[in-house]
Amino acid sequence: MFKIEWTKKHTTVLVYTCVTILLAIPLLLAIVFPGPVLGFLGGLLDALSPIFIGFAVAYLLFPICDFFEKKVFRFISKKKPHPRLQRIAAVAVTLLVVSAFIVFFVWMLVPQIQASYHNLEATFDTYLSKATDYLESLRASLGEEEKPLFDSAALLDYIGELIDRLFEQIGNFAARAVEYSSKFVNTLSKIVVSLIFTVYILLEKDALAAHIGSIATMLLPKRKKAFLDKWVAFTDKSFGGFISGKLLDAIIITLLNFIVFGLAGIPYYPLVSLICGITDLIPYFGPFIGAVPCAFIILIADPIKVLWFAVLTLVIQQIDGNLIGPKILGEKVGVDSLLIVIAITVSGGLWGLLGMFIGVPLFAVIYQAVKEFVEYRLRKKNLTVETAAYYDRKEETAE
Repeated sequence: MFKIEWTKKHTTVLVYTCVTILLAIPLLLAIVFPGPVLGFLGGLLDALSPIFIGFAVAYLLFPICDFFEKKVFRFISKKKPHPRLQRIAAVAVTLLVVSAFIVFFVWMLVPQIQASYHNLEATFDTYLSKATDYLESLRASLGEEEKPLFDSAALLDYIGELIDRLFEQIGNFAARAVEYSSKFVNTLSKIVVSLIFTVYILLEKDALAAHIGSIATMLLPKRKKAFLDKWVAFTDKSFGGFISGKLLDAIIITLLNFIVFGLAGIPYYPLVSLICGITDLIPYFGPFIGAVPCAFIILIADPIKVLWFAVLTLVIQQIDGNLIGPKILGEKVGVDSLLIVIAITVSGGLWGLLGMFIGVPLFAVIYQAVKEFVEYRLRKKNLTVETAAYYDRKEETAE
């Protein structure tokens, strides 16, 4: 009887075959039945969105939670009265601090932004009224006769049409109310579930990391596991350091703009400071993206102040680029300016403003991977990995 001697090589081939089949089946179904498969994937992503949001929020809160746990509450014993009291206290204070900051931010800025918006609307209406009066006077100076806009019959028909539309909207109000109520409840439930996942991940981050590490250790050889750990740490450093640094930088720039623009008498300075601070999250292009609408807003209220706004913005951005930004971010990006511009352009074209924000750390990871692969291949060929060695030396050879 024919007998196969099963070896480790056979196990590897079997595992790769099963993985290939499992990956090929969904791909084949997506090609044959694209509509149902895409609908299923969209529903699945929508159902999993609270988990993704909870993880993203928890990831942003990790540095704050670690600070409170290791610096503020380190006096709490890990044995008495509860072994996890230090972590629980750190998570609770983190959520309280973030919630208080959000409430203070809304309480401080929203009324001023609302007042600025109403003033801006009134000013714009004044400009529009003046433009209308000017056109009317111009028409009168040209000797054109004024013609009635509506005759009586057309006006009655128009009013009747408006009444019919009003009754139609009232008839659809109940259905729309039910639809909006359902969307509101769905959104509220997602927020609550996301908050629960955020708290859970903050409390159990060590246990979750241990579980994922044990699974990776079981599936991967020791060398590949070390390789995976290295790249996970590098990705975490790139994304975590960059995102937390840019958030802190944007908060500082928002407060600095608020103070400087307020002292300089810039119109609608709370709204302008908020727009400039939010767009400052985007590297390089952010200040220009925020400055254009702000300049237009200021131009409507006080054209002379646009020059002051441009000068102050230029000075603040120079301070941010040469002092504040390098102190906060340091060398966390790891790529030069040209590659950062390319990363923002490509990722912004693919994913919009969010892509412009995450494109830099994502490109930094890709750049590091390509760099290490090139250096690995050069070492295999017994060549130097120094870039300067590959500059064109035509002038030296000519001599």
